[in-house]
Formats: sequence, C-alpha cells, structure tokens
Amino acid sequence: MAQSSKISIYRELNEKQATLYQISNFVEDEENMTSKEVMGRLKAICKDDYFTRIGIIYPNKDVYITDDLGEKVIHFDEIGDYFYRGMQGKTAISRMYEDSIGKKDGMIFSRPLYGTDNNVKGVLFASYEIKTLQNLLSVNLFDGHGYSVVINKDGTKIVAGLNALPIKNDTRNVFMNLKNFDTDNISVLEKAKADLIEDKSGLALIQAYEPMYLYYQPLGMDNLSIITIIPKSVIETKYDMLMRNVYILSGVLLILVIMIVINIVLDERRKKRQLENILYKDKVTGGYSYTKFCMIVKEWLENSPSKKAFISFDIDNFKLINDIYGYKIGNIVLSDVWQVLKSSLKRHGFITRTYADNFLIAVEFEDKAELVTLTEDIVRGIGEITTIKKEKFRIISSMGIYIVDDDGGSVENMQNRAMMARRLVKNKYDNFYRFYYDDIKNTVIEKKTIMDGILQALALNEFYAYYQPKYDAQTKKMIGGEALIRWIKNEKTFISPAKFIPIAEEVGIIIDIDRYIFESVCRQQSEWKQKGLAVLPISVNVSRHKLYQSDFIKEYTKILHKYGLNPSNIQFEITEGNLFSEQKIGEQIVDKLRQAGFDVLIDDFGTGYSSVSMIRDINAAEMKIDKSFVDDMSDKGKAIIQHVIAIAKTVGMKTVAEGVETKQQYEFLRDNGCDIIQGYYFAKPMPAAEYETYLEKCE
Repeated sequence: MAQSSKISIYRELNEKQATLYQISNFVEDEENMTSKEVMGRLKAICKDDYFTRIGIIYPNKDVYITDDLGEKVIHFDEIGDYFYRGMQGKTAISRMYEDSIGKKDGMIFSRPLYGTDNNVKGVLFASYEIKTLQNLLSVNLFDGHGYSVVINKDGTKIVAGLNALPIKNDTRNVFMNLKNFDTDNISVLEKAKADLIEDKSGLALIQAYEPMYLYYQPLGMDNLSIITIIPKSVIETKYDMLMRNVYILSGVLLILVIMIVINIVLDERRKKRQLENILYKDKVTGGYSYTKFCMIVKEWLENSPSKKAFISFDIDNFKLINDIYGYKIGNIVLSDVWQVLKSSLKRHGFITRTYADNFLIAVEFEDKAELVTLTEDIVRGIGEITTIKKEKFRIISSMGIYIVDDDGGSVENMQNRAMMARRLVKNKYDNFYRFYYDDIKNTVIEKKTIMDGILQALALNEFYAYYQPKYDAQTKKMIGGEALIRWIKNEKTFISPAKFIPIAEEVGIIIDIDRYIFESVCRQQSEWKQKGLAVLPISVNVSRHKLYQSDFIKEYTKILHKYGLNPSNIQFEITEGNLFSEQKIGEQIVDKLRQAGFDVLIDDFGTGYSSVSMIRDINAAEMKIDKSFVDDMSDKGKAIIQHVIAIAKTVGMKTVAEGVETKQQYEFLRDNGCDIIQGYYFAKPMPAAEYETYLEKCE
C-alpha cells in the first residue's frame, strides 16, 4: 500500500509539473507575458487543470496573477524559496502554509521562464490545493491505523494524509516530531535521513506512543520522499489472525488473491493508460504531447544515423479563425492540420503540437530538395482542408527548417532555431519556408532592435505622412493623393519602409502605425480645409491586422468626425492578398466601409493571389495596377495591362496605375482607358508643406 501511495502521489505531482512545463513554453514565446490575453488563457488553464492560481513573478519581485487577469501588480519583498530557485533555473515543488495573496493553504509548483537570450526572465508558478494529495495519502492503511506523509530532504512536511499521528507540539518537521517521542529513535531516523539523501528506501522499528514500523522511500522528484508509519501491534495482530485462519481460508484466499492480482493488473493498466494520455497525448490532435515528443526524439537523435531536420510550423492567421469561428472550429482546424502533417511525412519522423497553432516536426531526409518537397506537400494539403473552405478563408502557413548538425544541442535548442527561421517568413505570402543559418540569430536580434525602435518612434512622433498626387489620365488634373509612411529618425535619418513595415506586420505593431498615420492624415486634411484649400481625397493603407479588428470602422469614423471631415475625404487601400486570405470576411468589411461612405481601393492587383471571382465579389471602387506591370512595356506586358483595365471596367471599377515614370507609360495607359495616374512622371511623394503648394494650384 505504501508503494501504491507513492505511485499515486508521483503521478499527481508529475502531471502538474508536465502541465506547468507546457504552459511555460507558450508563455516564453509571448512578447508581453502578463498581457490580459495571456493571463486570460492561463486562467482558463487553472480551471481545466485544477490549479487555484497561476502567476508570473519578474526578477524585481513584481507578481502578476490570474485572479485579476494580471491587471494589478503585487510587489513582495520576500517570496517563497520557489522564487529564488526559479531564478537559478530550477523547478520546485514546495508547501505554502500561508498565501500572502489569497490566505489559502496549499502547494506551489514553479519553473523558470527563459528569454531569447536563454537567461531567466521570470518565474512561472501555480498554486494547488492539497486536498487531492491528502486523499491519495489517506488510503485505508490497516483499518485506518497507518499514516503517510510527503516530506522534503530535511524532513519538512509537505503534505500529510488526513489520518495523522496524535502528536503533541506537532512541528512541520517529521523527523523532529519522531525524535521527540523517544531518544532511541535518533539513530534510526538519522540513518533514514541519510538513506533518503542517497535515494534509498528502508524499513525500521521506532518508538512512538507504541512500537511502530517506519517505511521510507524516495518519491523520485524534486528531492521529495514519502514516509509510511504503521503500529507494530496492528501488523502482528493481522499476522496472527492470518495464521490462525490460513488453513481454513487457504482455498478462498487463493481465489481472492487471483482476483485481486487480476484486478490490480487491470487497474494499473488503466491508470497507466490514463497517465500516458495525460502526459503523452495531445488533447486537441490526439498525437504526441510535447513531453512525449521530446522523450522519443532524444533517443532517435542518439541512435539514428540518418540526416535529420526539425521543422517549426504555424498558421499565420490562426487567431482570426478562433476570433471569427470560435475555439471549437479552431480545434477542428488544428486536428485537420495535424492529419495533413502526418500524411505528408514519407520518411520516418515525429510530430507534436507544442502549443496553440505551433507544431514541431522531426524528420529524416536525404537532401534539402526532399525537405522543400515536404513543405510543398504540407502547404498543398493545408489548402485542401475543408473545415472553413466554404467560408473562402485561406489558411496561410509558415515553416522554419533547421538541419541538425553535431553541435545542435538539446531538442529545445533545435526547436528554437527552426522557430527563428519560421519567424522570418511569417506573413510573407511569397515564401512559406526558410532554412536556418547561423546568421539568422543576428537577423532576429536586428529585428528586435528595429521593433524597439518602432515603439520609440511612435512615442517620439518620428513617423510622417508623405503625399503623392494622383492625376486624371485624360485631363492631367490633380484629383487626390496617397499617404505614404516615412520614418525620419532624429529629423535626419530616413529608414526605408521596406525595412520596418514587414517587422511591424509580423509582431502586430502595424496596427498602431496604421492608426497613427490615419489620424495624421485626418489632422492634415482638416488644416488644409481650414485654410480654404481644395480637400481632395487622400488614400491610406490598411494592414490585415487592422482590417480585421472588430471595432476598426467605428474607431476610424470617430477620428474622422473629430477633425470635422467626411468619409469622402479619405479612401482606404487594401492589398488583394489580405482580402484573398479571408475573402468572405473581406467582402463583408469592404461592404461595411462602402456603407459608411468610404471608397475602397484594391492595392497591388496582380502581384498576389488575384482571381476574377474575388474582383467580382469585392465591392471596391478602384483597382490599382501594380508598378511591376507598368514597368513592363513589352507586347506581353501591354496585353496584360489591357486585360486588367477591361476586367475592372466590366465590374464597374476605376483603374489607378502606380509607379508611372515615363511619357511612354503614361500615354499607353491613357490611350487604353486607365482612369488615374500616379508616379514620378507627374510628382514624387513629398512632405505635407510641399504637397500643399500643389493643392493651391487646384481650382
């Protein structure tokens, strides 16, 4: 029975540790570990995994907890030993007799949180009521006369069963309590303590209020041990009764023993299956959990002579799936993705979902071309997922590939390298995979520097709207303009949009930039209006992140009214790729913008995922012909432009040609029915003051 208690306790504690390990993986990957969204997900995990609280402690001892979704910071000068162990990179299981936050008796599980530099950036902890462990320890040991307790290496009581020993002046140290019964116990207990330090089990006779057997054994995790104490008289009584009746009951006992053994074997198998499901099976996909994946992959790395690679996979727009269709549909999509990944593997390999929509693949291969083919098969399979295909929602994936070398390090390190490569192609629809090279780490660091610079630029108002005029192709009359973002650092250094816009889109800061530029344009339009200048419509770009915010139209309309403008003063440019990936939702958003009075332009037509059906269904006012088409004045290039203009006219859209630089380009576009011209042939992008001089010439 003591061994059974050990197994039950080990299983319970190990399950909680494994859960916390998986939580730490996704928390570490978040830019803001204590955002309301992250704390909300942690609170949901609390409910599912029976934690009373999950929290994050920063090195300065600021504590954020799920009770208030991290909206309130609590500072403690002294936090339990688990915090200091976590800051040293160690996991911990400890007893909390008084919780300074909630005044609850319980246990604390904790583990360190690492940053991208592999330094500890905080401690993740979860509190847990001890009732479950107490019940597991309170099994019916010899008619309730037995007593079990979990202790740490120095004998401090972590959790005890409900049927405790009657001890006067009970302290938290079990060894001290037993020494107080009788001095003869000292040598026995010292040996037991020494044995446990060396991970040894043992049985000894001690003196309490009566002679008692002491059975001690290491629990096998975090220097914890379990002690079971049973009165000698109880054991002897049971033994005598057994001997008196052994001959009479031998036949019956034999049958009972057989039945018990069968029942134990079946029960242990059931418990083993349950434990394996908890630790080794992903609840959403039914595949390997990350814990199981690491176990088998570690052995595979050591024993397989084949070439090996790790592929980090995720869905660029997965958050939209959860937001629009709900978590139930989101989980079905994740299960579909897992099936695609599994069916795409043609060689020996392993797959796991690490968290959310992030998957990790470990696979054998012959050459890099085979890996590229694998990624293409995956993308093809993802495109055939039917769960939300009827909604015209395109699932976009990103993959990073790390080819294992001799100094690859741990599974976690290899995963991180594949993840670094994956992040470099996220939200880049022209490329869905990237191999890891040593210089990628420097690229990631450079991206982090640029990201920090963007935040600082927003705070210091270093972003400016430059304006490029648009002209009527037939009359050459100025009819509006486009606002283009420029980052001028310290009022002298220009930073190219091509360098910072992709990073801003990847991390989501583009939402703030979009709003900043929109309000800048509205403010400028208002100033020109007050000066009595012509208020010609200015088009502004809207990113996919901003486009699919639920309150986007309401927010922008409020800003428009703040500056006394009408929707006709502003146009929105939306790239066709953003509309194509979630076409049905894109159709609805464009319709709502048109209903609110805004004109919508489809930008970069022909460079992404153009389709006639999309142009037919999207109720846009204008279509912009991309510069790459305008530059091609070959016969084939001219033919393509003519067809694009014809398609636009068929569905009632005007056409805008951007990047027009030569007289030849202009005259061809004009003669073939293009409505609006934009480019250096007429005017380059310019600051507001210079653009104002153009407005002064307008009637």
